[in-house]
Amino acid sequence: MSEGARTASPYQLRDLFVTFLNNCFVASPKELWEHSWKSMSEDILHKRQRILGHANLELDANTLEQYTLIEVEKLMRMQDRSLKRF
Repeated sequence: MSEGARTASPYQLRDLFVTFLNNCFVASPKELWEHSWKSMSEDILHKRQRILGHANLELDANTLEQYTLIEVEKLMRMQDRSLKRF
């Protein structure tokens, strides 16, 4: 994931994360999440600002992480899967 973080978009990183979870053996999904969620969340603040029409919106780290989890869950559901199994 850290190699992809240098060249991939946050959306692509979320998609890669989902691919790893669904198709590879990940010994510690939680550790992978903790190591990579910030890179996967870099577009979330802008997205929330746009959706809410509030250009000065700020999100604390916990809220940002929760919105990132929501985006990952959406990708999981597109493959009839869920983060709940992890």
